[in-house]
Amino acid sequence: MMRVLRLILIASILSLGSFTQTFAKLPMIEENLNATILVIGSNPESEIKKSKTPTGVGTGVVFTSDGLFVTNWHVIDTAKEIDIYVYDKDDNKKYKAEIVGVDKVMDIAVLRIAEPLPKVMTHAVWGEDPDVGEEIYMIGHPQGMVWSVSKGIVSHKRRYIESPWQRMIQTDALLMPGNSGGPLFNEMGHIVGINTIIIPSQDRTNTQAWGMSVHVEDVLWSIGRIMAYGKPRRPAMNVDAQYDDENDWVLINPKANSNIFKSGLNGEAKVVDIDDNPVSNFGDLYKFLKTKKDGDSVTITVEQNKVVKDYTFNLETWGVHIESEVETD
Repeated sequence: MMRVLRLILIASILSLGSFTQTFAKLPMIEENLNATILVIGSNPESEIKKSKTPTGVGTGVVFTSDGLFVTNWHVIDTAKEIDIYVYDKDDNKKYKAEIVGVDKVMDIAVLRIAEPLPKVMTHAVWGEDPDVGEEIYMIGHPQGMVWSVSKGIVSHKRRYIESPWQRMIQTDALLMPGNSGGPLFNEMGHIVGINTIIIPSQDRTNTQAWGMSVHVEDVLWSIGRIMAYGKPRRPAMNVDAQYDDENDWVLINPKANSNIFKSGLNGEAKVVDIDDNPVSNFGDLYKFLKTKKDGDSVTITVEQNKVVKDYTFNLETWGVHIESEVETD
C-alpha cells in the first residue's frame, strides 16, 4: 500500500512539473501589460451637470516612448474627449489623449497621451507577418474585465472582411467588446495585429466564432501615412474592377467623370501594367497603390479591342467620387 502511495506521489510531482512547463509564462507579458491601456471616449453633457456620456470603451497599445498609441477608430469616432488609464495598481490617474490622425477604412486611430506621461508606461515592439498555427495572445478589457489576457493560435493570416485595404488575421483567442483596438502579440511578445472585429456564431447567440485583427503590415502602413500627412491619403483609380480567373488578368471600367475617364479611357479594358509594374491580379494592383498617394500621376497600360494603349492621370482620394456631376442624354 505504501509503495502504491509513493508511486502516486511521484507521478503527481512529475505531472505537476510537466504542467508548469506546458503553461510557461507568456513572453514579455509584464512589459506588454504596461504598454496596453484602457481607452474611454466621452462627451460632456453640460457645464451645469459637469458629467460625461461615454461614447466608447476599448483598448490601445503604446508604441513609442513619448506616448503615441494606436487603437480602433470606432472606439473614439464620436468622442469629444478621450481618457486613458494605465496598468498600475498605484496609479488610478486619468490621463488625457489627443488624436493625431485616423484611418477610417482601416479602422485605425493614432493618438498621443498628453504630458506628463505615466511613470510605469512602457511601449510594445512591432513584429512581423505571423505564420498560420503560430501561438498568439491578446490583452484587453472584454466587457469591462480590465487587462484580461487570452491565448490562441493564428487560424488564417489573410482575410478580407470589409475592404481590400484591410487585411485581417483570424485567431481563435477570446475577443469580445472592450478588446477593440488592443494588441495581438506573437509568441515572442511582439505586436502582429490590432484586434478589431468579432465574427459571431451562426446561431446568433453572440458567442464568438472567430476574432479578426488588422494585420501588422497594414497597421504600420496607416501609422506611417498618418505620421507623414496627418491622414492616410489613400489613392483611388475610381474604376469598377473584376478579376478574370480563367485568363489571370484584371478588367477595369472607369467611373464616369473620374480622372482616368477624363484621360480618354472609356469602357472595359484589360490592365497590362501600371507605371511599368505588371498587373495580373488584385494583389498586384493594391501592392502598387500602397506605394502612392492621392494626387500622384500614374500611367496605366491597357488592352482594349486588341489595341494596347497608355493613359496618364492623377490618382484620386479613396471613397470620394460623385457620379451625379455627369451630364447624360
